[in-house]
Amino acid sequence: MAPTVSLGTITPVTGNDLSAIVIECVARTERASASTEESVARGERVHLNLQLTRLGLEVVRLKQEDAIARQEVLTARLEQQWADADARWQEERVAMRESGERQEKMLQEYARQTDQIVAELKGARDERRAMLAALCKLMDEPPPFP
Repeated sequence: MAPTVSLGTITPVTGNDLSAIVIECVARTERASASTEESVARGERVHLNLQLTRLGLEVVRLKQEDAIARQEVLTARLEQQWADADARWQEERVAMRESGERQEKMLQEYARQTDQIVAELKGARDERRAMLAALCKLMDEPPPFP
């Protein structure tokens, strides 16, 4: 049985004991080296994963900036369309108001002309009645209207 190695104690050893201690130290060193290599490999994988994550985030950020730029273009286009539609609406309101005023004037003119025609017809009716009354008087007959 090989003596155990511990810190802080120095015990007399033989060549076989020393060989066993060296073999144990070599085994521990190899295990530590393997563990260190595994840790380094794990750290490299973590580092690569972080780089991939950063690249992925950069891609997402660029896509988001592109989406924001497209949204701003669409917003500007929509605002322009609203402004154009509002301007057309204002023009149409003016045109409708002017058209309404023209129609109102035309209706007033038609009403004036209708009043004039009605007045002429009433005058012609009264004149016709007077002529019928005169004819009936000449013929000694009562007029056919009251």
